[in-house]
Amino acid sequence: MLGVEPVLDYARDGLERLYGQFDAVFDTSGNLSWKDGMALLSSSRGRFLDINMDPARMLRGLLSPRYKAVMGVQTIPILGALAAAVIEGKLDFEISRTATLPDAIALITDVEQGKKGRGRAVLLMP
Repeated sequence: MLGVEPVLDYARDGLERLYGQFDAVFDTSGNLSWKDGMALLSSSRGRFLDINMDPARMLRGLLSPRYKAVMGVQTIPILGALAAAVIEGKLDFEISRTATLPDAIALITDVEQGKKGRGRAVLLMP
């Protein structure tokens, strides 16, 4: 199985009890506040990697050696490798809701309002 263990649901479990416990924090959902991400780090050598970029966070990334704003690019080989991992059962994730393109606006609106359920919301494309 690919991934990191344990996976924590900080929206449900609360973050305060985890402060100061990690050498690295990679917020792959982009929902973690800068304050919480930095508080989770165990030392001055720890790093908080964040995909949620706005002007303030980009500036923090330039000024702080502990905070890095990161971006990724999806390429055909990367997406193909991810699809193969899913098909082979090496990558597992829970899907709470799916929608087709005509229903995409409703799905996106619900996710933005926090009505996302216990898994990922997936847009189905023919």
